[in-house]
Amino acid sequence: MSRPSARAARRMAGGWAALTVLLVLGRARSSEPEHHSLGEWEQPLAVEWSHCGVEMRDSMIVCAADPADPVRLWIDHSRAAEARVRVDGVEVPVEPFTVAEEPLGQGLRVPIPEGALELEVVVPDAEGTRGWAMMLGRAHLPADEARNTEAITGWSEALGGTDLDRMERTTTRLSDLLLEAGRVQDATLVLIQASFHLRALRAFDATERLLERAQAIGGAIPMGRMMVSSHQGLLVWSRGAFHEAAPLLRDGARLSLRLEEPLGMSDSLPIYAEVLARLGYYEEARHWTRKSLENRTATACDQASVLRTAGWINLVLHAREQPHDDPVPLLERAIDLYLDHEDCAHKTSGARLSLALLAFGDGDSDEAERHLHKTDVGALNLEDRVRAADLRVRLALALDDVVGAWYAWGELEAAAHEVDDDDARWREQVRLGELLSKGGDQPGALAALELAEQRLDRLVRMQAVVGVARTATADRYLEGTTELVSLLVDQGQHERAFCVAREARARRRSAAAGLDALPKGQREAMREKIRVYHEHKRRAEQTQTLIDARPRAQEPILRHDASRAVEEANALVDEVVEALMLATASPRCDGLVPPAPGELLVGLYPCEDEWLLFAQGEHETSAAAVPAPTPAELVAGPSALGRLLAPIAGALAGATSVRVLADREAELVDVHSIPLDGRPLLARLPVTYGVELPVLEPPADQDPPRALLLADPTGTLMSAKAEVEMIARELVDARWEVAVPRTSAAEASSELSLSGYTLLHYAAHTATNEDEVRVWAPYPAGEAGRLPHLQVGPKARLEVHDILARRPVPPVAFLAGCKTGLVELDAGSTSLALAFLLADGQQVVASRENVDDAVGLEIARRFYARFGRSAGADAAMALHEVQAELLAEGREQAVPYRVWVR
Repeated sequence: MSRPSARAARRMAGGWAALTVLLVLGRARSSEPEHHSLGEWEQPLAVEWSHCGVEMRDSMIVCAADPADPVRLWIDHSRAAEARVRVDGVEVPVEPFTVAEEPLGQGLRVPIPEGALELEVVVPDAEGTRGWAMMLGRAHLPADEARNTEAITGWSEALGGTDLDRMERTTTRLSDLLLEAGRVQDATLVLIQASFHLRALRAFDATERLLERAQAIGGAIPMGRMMVSSHQGLLVWSRGAFHEAAPLLRDGARLSLRLEEPLGMSDSLPIYAEVLARLGYYEEARHWTRKSLENRTATACDQASVLRTAGWINLVLHAREQPHDDPVPLLERAIDLYLDHEDCAHKTSGARLSLALLAFGDGDSDEAERHLHKTDVGALNLEDRVRAADLRVRLALALDDVVGAWYAWGELEAAAHEVDDDDARWREQVRLGELLSKGGDQPGALAALELAEQRLDRLVRMQAVVGVARTATADRYLEGTTELVSLLVDQGQHERAFCVAREARARRRSAAAGLDALPKGQREAMREKIRVYHEHKRRAEQTQTLIDARPRAQEPILRHDASRAVEEANALVDEVVEALMLATASPRCDGLVPPAPGELLVGLYPCEDEWLLFAQGEHETSAAAVPAPTPAELVAGPSALGRLLAPIAGALAGATSVRVLADREAELVDVHSIPLDGRPLLARLPVTYGVELPVLEPPADQDPPRALLLADPTGTLMSAKAEVEMIARELVDARWEVAVPRTSAAEASSELSLSGYTLLHYAAHTATNEDEVRVWAPYPAGEAGRLPHLQVGPKARLEVHDILARRPVPPVAFLAGCKTGLVELDAGSTSLALAFLLADGQQVVASRENVDDAVGLEIARRFYARFGRSAGADAAMALHEVQAELLAEGREQAVPYRVWVR
């Protein structure tokens, strides 16, 4: 069976919502009635419910409540705080609760007295009153309990074994018996529990079948949706598609918090956090890790598992040099809890393996060996067995124990063969390459490392599509690429080494294809999704505008409506951007932009203690190792980094332009400002910063060329109007056609078209979503949280995903706002400048810093006095001439912009 689409799984989970007509019935009323019998409401009020057994009686869903445990309700309505709750027609006191991460809803704890028959909720609405009702009842056992007891015994025995067919067969039989007895929730949980065991044994097809059945039975029940969504996420994750798993796990986590479900909070939350850590959402992962540790209602074994997951997540954050909590106490507490309880004592090995990995990462091989020695490999799951064998190889290599390393590699090969996924095979080939290299077999080592790169291509594409996740995945598997690049340089294969480094950079991002790259049917579907997306976004922007104009009492209602419109828009844009990204492949070297005549490509590739410096012209490629810049040098800035360019001074002297291809932390270096013979490099020749994307055909010449100028729509940037007016005069003088939309025309970002222009100039503030709750990653199109966006109307903004969905954009963009050109280490993912290049832009002028208004206006005046007056629109040459002019005037401050190019 093919791997299921996570989005399709989510749609199926929601598809059973039609069944809720059995339990959620409502209609708008002009005045609130005293009481309604079950079934009178026609339009459902959005209410989730939990903390009761769910049974089917006489074709009706019944909540079998326990008087000692209040029923939980979650009301998704802007006036949820005004909800009134009745039990059997009598209004009852309730205990409200809120969830910090879910500001738009309201939770209620409702005590249910013995013998109650009906629960009803009414909420005032703009059209009158909306209501929701549900049958109540007492839990009861089926009449034929002996038959169920026999089935339960057989099922429990099957789960303890490894006979996959028996496990699936007994689970299906037991769930059928429970369903016949009306025990809907129990039938669903039996399927969920068995799916967990089957997934751990990598019986993915059987897992999928049981989850589909659980979905069919429990899809109308919030508890069932929570569990199915979470375990669908686990299944997709186990198959390697982290970016598809995260939204499913997020849905399960949200329901568990809304309904205060201990099972979900001890299961969904930590797993969701772990996936976010793997996808590069480190701040969000840490938040949810801490949240999961707050759950005190889990069993001791569940608490130990949460602690182990929390320790693992903080281990990942530690390795990525991100803010983190100390993982050692978390893992040690997990081990103590496991050892105190016989049912889960075997799970200590997973926590010990994490401690061993942590010690090895910190350079303490002895401590790593001690923990690994205490690890029972037989008690580990298959993926952890691969990690344990991989660590044994690395430990042996660190101790120069070649014989021991080869023996451990044999264990790794066997474990990788058993798991047979790209992650395991990648580890197998990287360690083989290291062993062969250590033994002097360089050709064999190169062949193994090349195979690892092929595995990595598939891994990145499988685990991540765009944005933060793609960068984080490439970083996680960086060591194989670095080993290959270094080995090629040592062998004198400089051109091939530079090629591998460039392909690795290309792997970190994917260009958006055009709709014409999609099959005809999909193309039309995407056009419709884009149209509906713009409608939702327009509705959200118009509602935000109303918030300022309406009485304060209406603000919560409007904010609720705007947020729901944004959620609907985001769901659509994810589908659109993912489809466009998947329609392209990471290019090989022959598909990347080669050096132009006279252009020198300067590559900076950081290794552990040194940086590899590449220089490639039309006919020759050189490579040199230079000591990595010290923290003090980086703080001092470009003036202290002249030594970086010294090995290629001769090549620079003969070049007419430079394109910098910097990787990871090297992107932070302003190479254009590094002095060469006493003058910044940019003063000598044009310098651009390249992004590894496929070669594009040159844009068709426009006659006359057209420019779109966007001024500050908020009225708070005084220099913006003068800047746009000045640019318009310069371009008109150079025979350009200029469009300057009024603020009212650009109020809705959905109405702003970027097509048909050669140039876009943006002269306004950039802003971030600081006022929004940003913990429910991944965000639209895989973006990082709180990225800057372009403000194109009083309430309208152009975000990274909006730009990606507008391909093609103008070939040249000048983004004269603050921090529009953030690099990966600044933003964690796609910046505004990069988004324009991904959407077929060719040159983007942007800054990774704040730009002083007066300085920005002065540079724009000088830039447009040169730009666009000769054939072609060369932003790099214009910026170079501005810098040279400023230096000639004795003004040595660096231009705060870079020119980014494909």
